[in-house]
Amino acid sequence: MSNDIMGTQSFSKVGFNEMTPHIYRFSEAPIWDLQRSYYQEQGIHAWQSEEVPQYITNNPIIAVAYAEMIIGFLQDRIRLGDATEPFTILELGAGSGRLAFHILKELCELRDYSGLSLPPFRYVMSDLAVKNIAYWQQHSSLLPFVQQGVLDFATFDAVRDTEIHLTQADIRIQPGDLQQPLMVIANYFFD
Repeated sequence: MSNDIMGTQSFSKVGFNEMTPHIYRFSEAPIWDLQRSYYQEQGIHAWQSEEVPQYITNNPIIAVAYAEMIIGFLQDRIRLGDATEPFTILELGAGSGRLAFHILKELCELRDYSGLSLPPFRYVMSDLAVKNIAYWQQHSSLLPFVQQGVLDFATFDAVRDTEIHLTQADIRIQPGDLQQPLMVIANYFFD
């Protein structure tokens, strides 16, 4: 192997195996732990300080698209005759809660004004940061959805956890517990 004038190895003389980077899952990458620590330490302040960009992933236009897809899915389940059990929509890494608010607002409006007979649903905002959940549980814009029974919260580590503990309903969802497919939103989960 020779070095060029920049002090780097010449690609033409390096074997393929020497050039191949170590391949691992994203959740095993060093940056994953840095991000986890950052969000756990900062909690909601990561978004309030505007350190984390969010409008592009948390705006009403995207929320409408998600809500329309969810409504379409629920209608498909009705057509299949499989709509008696409630549906769970799990948002991974819900962060500031802004996307959940916009989706729930649109979902409830579509449900209330469309005249459609939809199965019951529960939207679960989850995050690794306990600080975020405490913030959501007190947020005046989210409380009406909690009172309607369509919103719950969970601390959830998508890499390590195998069950979801809902804070409002005080129940645990384990693999195999749900009768309906779990809908997952991972909109800003993979930075």
